Amino acid sequence: MRRDYLFWLTATTSDMLSRAVWSLALPFVIFALTSSTATAGLVQSLGQIAYLCVMLLGGALVDRISRRTGMVVRGLTGMVLWIGFGVLVWTHLLNLWILIAIFLTAQLLDGLFGMADNAALRSIVHDDEQFVQVTGINQGREAAVRIGGGPIGGLLYALGAAVPFLVSGALLGLVIASAKAIRADLRPPVVAENRPEQRRGIVRSVAQGISFMWSQRIMRTLAITSLFINAAFSIVISTAMLGLLGAGYTALQLAYLETVYGVVMMLTAFVAARLVSRLPTGRLLIGAQLFMMVVAVGAAFWHSYAMLFLWLSLYGLVTPLFATSLSGYTFARTPDHLQGRVRSVAALLELSATMVIPAVAGWMVNSGHNTPSYLLGAVLALVGIIVVCVNPGARRLGPTRMWREDATENSLST
Repeated sequence: MRRDYLFWLTATTSDMLSRAVWSLALPFVIFALTSSTATAGLVQSLGQIAYLCVMLLGGALVDRISRRTGMVVRGLTGMVLWIGFGVLVWTHLLNLWILIAIFLTAQLLDGLFGMADNAALRSIVHDDEQFVQVTGINQGREAAVRIGGGPIGGLLYALGAAVPFLVSGALLGLVIASAKAIRADLRPPVVAENRPEQRRGIVRSVAQGISFMWSQRIMRTLAITSLFINAAFSIVISTAMLGLLGAGYTALQLAYLETVYGVVMMLTAFVAARLVSRLPTGRLLIGAQLFMMVVAVGAAFWHSYAMLFLWLSLYGLVTPLFATSLSGYTFARTPDHLQGRVRSVAALLELSATMVIPAVAGWMVNSGHNTPSYLLGAVLALVGIIVVCVNPGARRLGPTRMWREDATENSLST
């Protein structure tokens, strides 16, 4: 398990680092072409919409093919697209419409195959306690990528606008090699055992994932809570980054903010799994969102470049806690043959609000309404708190060792 997990970790880390590098550089390329933060935010929202449009189909697809195949296809297509993007930037042949076409294609393919890696993890790690532990490790890995990914992306962009995209494509080549090195059988049970479910139509397959998610009262509530957590976090981050972009700050200066956030997040990630295993999950989520709401209010009134270091550092304290809780519970309580579909349903619900956040933040920043944009993040966090509080099962959700018991008591249809 350790060997396969290490290769899985290498593959997903390379994918995350690739994403961190091109994500930092892309708004600067758009801004260089259009001189508009609103356009930069709008293009990023279009990418989110494209991703979400195929997410349910992607979840069903991942549960019908080997997750290894999905990881390889994801790496190969991304490598071709981002290297091609870099070449166009380097040769000065890129325009806004070509940029949008490549970006949307990359997002569509990510939506179809991007969940294969997370679904594969359940085929490698089966025990619930171990799964929560590796989820905590994964949060630390994400923090490490933020620490290194931001400065690397900023430095590469300083070397040349095309360089981040060329490097992103090369990193996806490592995803392919690592996925092929995993020895575990990454086929979902319906494929490995040739179950009748494999022969079901794609619509029925997607419906099965939706039905399972909706029948789990706690899981459903946590997914809705995650929607508001992600939206609150996204509006604050988008407002901060687009505000600094419009004010003339460089890619490297934006990367420093990512680094500080990542350092604090990594420190918290070391204890996140232990805290989630010991503290009541419901109360932990309420406390984390309350903390996020306070931070958003602070950022609304004091959002200079120096103060943003403080606010993002505080965000880094709570991010691993709610991420470990939400992801850990969803994956731990989902059968292996439904991992792709349930994850896609949960992710669609979680991200349905964030797809418009970059466009909203870009418009508000472009109009000079930075303070209301930050306050919107506080309102969204407050709604997330209310969602947890009104559901007794979610509010009283205990630590890891009690998840199975809590799930059994609450797995009822409304």
